[in-house]
Amino acid sequence: MALIFSRVIATNRNEETTEFLVSGSVKTEQDLIGWTAFDEFVSANKNNGAAVLHIETRSYGAEEPVDATVEEVAYLTKRMEMRSTFLENSTELIETTDMVVYPESI
Repeated sequence: MALIFSRVIATNRNEETTEFLVSGSVKTEQDLIGWTAFDEFVSANKNNGAAVLHIETRSYGAEEPVDATVEEVAYLTKRMEMRSTFLENSTELIETTDMVVYPESI
């Protein structure tokens, strides 16, 4: 099976960034609500205006694609932390997208 997940790089108007992984392919900000890293980013930036999200949907493994579970996202995050080139060298980029979110309205 191929695990589908998204890498999110969130940048606030002060050019501060945070990076995290979530399950599946992110299409809207609603797909991110409930993920601790996103919720913390939103909370910390409630009064900072618009934020830009750069989203990379990726696949890890082969065969039938399935959304990664929370546990699999934790495993992939740990692999990414242990080896900075893990995503680039061991996963396949499916698509990228950018979106603007307004933390004060979430």
